Amino acid sequence: MIVEIFPIRRRFALLLVALVALFAAVAADAQRAAVRSNPKNRRAAQTVRLREKKSERERDRTPPKIDWKQNAARIDGPTVVLPMKFGGESPRLADLARRKLPPVSKENGPLFENETERITIERDKYAPESLLPDPVQNYYGPAFAATVGTSFDAVTAAGLAPPDTTLAVGPNHIIVWVNSRYAVYNKSGTLLLGPVGGNTLFTGMGNLCATTNRGDPILQYDRAADRWILSQFAFNVSGPDPASPYLQCFAVSTTNDPTGTWYRYSVTFSPVAPSGFNDYGKLGIWPDAYYTSYNMFEGSPAGNYSGSALCASDRTKMLAGDGTATTLCAPVAIYAADGFLPADLDGPTAPVDATQGGLFIGYSTAPALRLYKLKPDFVNSTVTLTDGLGGGAGTYVNIPLPATTLPCNGTGGTCVAQPGTANTLDTLGDRLMYRAAYRNRGGTDSLVLAQSVDPDGAGARSAAMRWYEIRSPFSATPSLYQAGTFDEGGTGDRWMGSVAMNKDGDMLMGYSIVNAGTNLKPSIALTGRRLADPLNAMQTEQIVLTGSGSQTGTLTRWGDYTTVQTDPADDQTFCFIGQYLLADGAFNWRTRVVCAKFPAPTAALVAVTGRVTDHNGTAIARARLTLADAAGNQRSAVTNSFGYYRFDAVAAGAAYTVAVAAKGYEFAPSSVVVDVADAVTNLDFAAR
Repeated sequence: MIVEIFPIRRRFALLLVALVALFAAVAADAQRAAVRSNPKNRRAAQTVRLREKKSERERDRTPPKIDWKQNAARIDGPTVVLPMKFGGESPRLADLARRKLPPVSKENGPLFENETERITIERDKYAPESLLPDPVQNYYGPAFAATVGTSFDAVTAAGLAPPDTTLAVGPNHIIVWVNSRYAVYNKSGTLLLGPVGGNTLFTGMGNLCATTNRGDPILQYDRAADRWILSQFAFNVSGPDPASPYLQCFAVSTTNDPTGTWYRYSVTFSPVAPSGFNDYGKLGIWPDAYYTSYNMFEGSPAGNYSGSALCASDRTKMLAGDGTATTLCAPVAIYAADGFLPADLDGPTAPVDATQGGLFIGYSTAPALRLYKLKPDFVNSTVTLTDGLGGGAGTYVNIPLPATTLPCNGTGGTCVAQPGTANTLDTLGDRLMYRAAYRNRGGTDSLVLAQSVDPDGAGARSAAMRWYEIRSPFSATPSLYQAGTFDEGGTGDRWMGSVAMNKDGDMLMGYSIVNAGTNLKPSIALTGRRLADPLNAMQTEQIVLTGSGSQTGTLTRWGDYTTVQTDPADDQTFCFIGQYLLADGAFNWRTRVVCAKFPAPTAALVAVTGRVTDHNGTAIARARLTLADAAGNQRSAVTNSFGYYRFDAVAAGAAYTVAVAAKGYEFAPSSVVVDVADAVTNLDFAAR
């Protein structure tokens, strides 16, 4: 009997609990109904929910704290394989430009007022502070030696901001694209086609690439293929925010004529992490792939920041118009200021090492630059993201930088003062600026890039242009060969820059400049350097267009990026696109293309290299060497950790004295005279 009574009691107890729970639920529903019937209570509840939602959104867009004790980025999942929708071959762009295509509605145009928020800057917790001083150049360098040639006003788009100016230069054409439209010019600046909407080439493709025109444009001339490639993103909107589907649209010209036909492609990113909204896309040309980088915001509408996606698209198939092309991505849950840049190949010579894949570089607040190699395998649909030197997934090569303070006293934010208005401009100092230009000059390979920094730390100044030249980026020990913070005269602000190198090793940097103290409104300036100039220094600044207006109202964004390109016709001329205003205003910007060229070298320039060791053959690091010509002009170099030194751009056909000194060592001989007819190698010194 006892065995039977326990189940009865248990069933009764369970029934009693259920009845109590039911009565409690009914009472709670009645109470909630009473609250809802009171408008005051309803508004209060809604306010609480909105506050909670806003708090969650702000928290979500704060990047995760990364433990830099680990030498590997956390890779979120396996390779993301993105099949590319093939839109076929377009009609000729010249024919499309003559058609009266239906206009894109404002709702399907660029989102400017509600751009995705900038990623919050966090300092790397375990990275050591730099022991090197900031290489500020506030003195006046040699006279600007480049001659400005072609200069013309290019496409604009009144009523929209910021412009996101970019250009590409081919043998016979210059294409200029700003948010929402682009135009084709000849090399003298004569308009040949357009302006046309950014989505024009995607007409009839049957997806958002054709029906929306969102912007974030990037375009390039692929020199090795003698083709053009352009790209922008596409998406829906939900209120003020981007919403899925998230697309990246690509078009590759079928010939070297940009007014002809193009192959169209698109990739769709899932809104689910580690994918998401593909913001701020950047493009690099490389022999084995078209490499792209994106800042990713997961969800729909776009919400929390989920890191960067580093991607490779099948260049071979895209050039052939092959509908089976794919894009492979390695999502990286890693904070690198505001994302990564893919290296972009300049010149006719292939990279020194094509086996490591494409280069990606990001800025760390250590301060340091972090170099990754992305290697795609389109046959097996996989990518590896490593240091390219045998390290595991997510490893990178770390390049320490001189002491660096981001603009606006370290915030990288909005503080550029203008004459005649209290409105300040955004420095975009939280990121490296487009492009990361790579060039191989006969075995000497360099990666050059720029960013805005604060020239006086916690002082009153806002922004100056920092530039870098990294040598041997594929090696185990890439070096920061030279760097400078260009702040000529120690006055004014410089930002929104881009830099590139030509075949002679000359560099040109274009940027925006303003000086509230001297009433200089936002203008366009150039500086540069010859290969033989003193290291870490640029020539005197040249303002090539003086602006007549300041950006007023509440619009703080001056732009998202700009571009310097080299002209493949001679591989010496540089072309830069910048922006300015004719009068004070908020949406009345104009663009200007300026091309400049340094004189050709008068004598062949060669390298003098060697090694310094002790009597046992062990390398002596930081030994100082000097190279002096007959007139007494002298240059210096310092050996690296392996004892090697190098003098570049030594004019052939003359005699030079090379001398060595190192603390604690004696050399015999300590100097030699060498006749330089061609490159000099193995000019070694050994201590006694």
